[in-house]
Amino acid sequence: MNQMFEFFIFRHGETDWNCQRRFQGHTDIALNAKGENQARELQQLVKSLGIQVVLSSDLSRAHQTAAIAFKDLQVPITTHRELREAFFGDPEGQLIDDVIEKYGQKSWARWCSPKEEDLDFSYPNSESKRGQLDRVRTFLEEFCGKSKFNRVAISTHGGVVRRMVHSSDNSPQLPITLPNCGVHKLTFSGLQWSYAGVVQF
Repeated sequence: MNQMFEFFIFRHGETDWNCQRRFQGHTDIALNAKGENQARELQQLVKSLGIQVVLSSDLSRAHQTAAIAFKDLQVPITTHRELREAFFGDPEGQLIDDVIEKYGQKSWARWCSPKEEDLDFSYPNSESKRGQLDRVRTFLEEFCGKSKFNRVAISTHGGVVRRMVHSSDNSPQLPITLPNCGVHKLTFSGLQWSYAGVVQF
């Protein structure tokens, strides 16, 4: 595959569970008022990017973000279960501080780590980071194999953004920061993913 695909991948707007520092995973939590405002601010950036299609996680917080950010831009939005956050298993719904206390600081460090050797880490009964990455990459690469669009936005979750960025060529060695509605650019060509950096106004 020689065609170049450009992906603009962003985390959803803020939710109340984000404020509480609570594992959301597959739990369907809606945006709060601040999150809706963040999505409206995102519109000012995405309208200048020439996006042809938006792929969104099917969870409300991601789909709401896409719907607000691309309102009136006449860009099709489709929702996909494959773009969900990781399923967190036993810790899902718990406060991060409680999870650290229960499973240890080392487990939290491994979960946040961008290193290849930590990709297979998972909490009890949860999806591993590698499992999440494989799920998302498989979906996106299949999309590339059949799509007429090559300038694509992805409305998704922090874990998806982390996995995709840190598994790509040219990615930073230190963990990326993940503000709500922060946009990162990835390219895909010749079966190779590359990181092109943070997208700013």
